[in-house]
Amino acid sequence: MKNMSLWMVTVVAFTFSVYAEEPQSPPSKPVAETQEELTIEIVVNRFKEGNKEWDSGVGANPAPDVYGKIQLPDIDCEIFVHEDSYIVKQGCPTRELATKTPVNIQLWDRDTMRQDDVIAIGTIEYQGDPTETTIGSAQIRLWYLNPPEKSGN
Repeated sequence: MKNMSLWMVTVVAFTFSVYAEEPQSPPSKPVAETQEELTIEIVVNRFKEGNKEWDSGVGANPAPDVYGKIQLPDIDCEIFVHEDSYIVKQGCPTRELATKTPVNIQLWDRDTMRQDDVIAIGTIEYQGDPTETTIGSAQIRLWYLNPPEKSGN
């Protein structure tokens, strides 16, 4: 019985030594908390080139099914499909953009049974809040939802 008790104490002590680790320092602040939310608003022209509706066919809504990608220096922000919409508004987490930072924009109209139509493909320079421009068949507006605090005010 004494051997059994000694064996149990050894097993328990070994178990505690295996699972006892040095306390770890708290995790560092997640990157997402140090980022800002850049809002991207896209207003697509009512008609594509040639004065044609984006979507046509029996029972089709003429508005485009907008999707694409916005490329910023630290992230590629996917614009998920917004069906039957002339206006798309979406946020992208990113660090504060400096003036003249290039922003690459690629937008399409998702179609079935044929090639997707290009809405806008190009690069603009961020010029501060807000930055507004036209590329292809869309007006693009960029601004920070919660602008970073400026020092020295």
